[in-house]
Amino acid sequence: VAAINGKTPFFVGLESQKKRGKELVAADRLIERLPDKIYEHLDLIVGDGLYFSSKVFNQANRKGIDLFVKSKEVSLNIIEDIDFCYKVDKEILTKKNYVEGYDLKRGCKYSIFKMEGYVQKGVDKPLTYYRVEEHYFKNARDEIFYCLTTATHLTPKQAREIAKSRWQIENNVFRNGSQQVKTKHKLFNSASTTKNYLSLIYLLMSILWLQYVTNSENLPPKCTFENYLRSQFTKFITNFYVNLIFEMNSS
Repeated sequence: VAAINGKTPFFVGLESQKKRGKELVAADRLIERLPDKIYEHLDLIVGDGLYFSSKVFNQANRKGIDLFVKSKEVSLNIIEDIDFCYKVDKEILTKKNYVEGYDLKRGCKYSIFKMEGYVQKGVDKPLTYYRVEEHYFKNARDEIFYCLTTATHLTPKQAREIAKSRWQIENNVFRNGSQQVKTKHKLFNSASTTKNYLSLIYLLMSILWLQYVTNSENLPPKCTFENYLRSQFTKFITNFYVNLIFEMNSS
């Protein structure tokens, strides 16, 4: 499932996969078949470490858009190489491309190291690398993750925010969709029927997101999107089946 992340997440496409472990195959088909008009309004394609592939980077490049990958996989060769350089020459490398700060919203202190112009075999454009370290005050928890992208205009702080914002899609689109329609269960015998049904559901969720943001001032103070979605979704499904039964009886 692909969605645009912004003030309101918006569903743009869905591609089926025959079995688990074939996400990249489905993503390849989805990226290719999305209309060029959509890419004109996008800044980046954002994915997890699974998308660190020369094929995906070059595919995005052909579409005229940059790919941004967030990963915690230290075993990736490129991360091993640059991480080694960072640890060996930290004092020299961090003089120009090093940022520290506090994130009061998330309750952590962070440091970001940036390295530009890394050439990866098979990738048409040079990559920019970000190493993000975070120390969370609650439970004294430390976290390290890495970002790799063909984009050259991002500041270290912007790269960190993009990596964090990927979870808005996970939580606001995928999780809510799973809760509403039990997407992990078999819905129909026909794959095409299931695909069309899920597309309609995710599109409905996008419309409800727009309604929720637009009418937020008129909603109760503690009304979360999850509560709003649950009430409006149930109302929509009820009206849909009532109208369907009425149409069937009329014909």
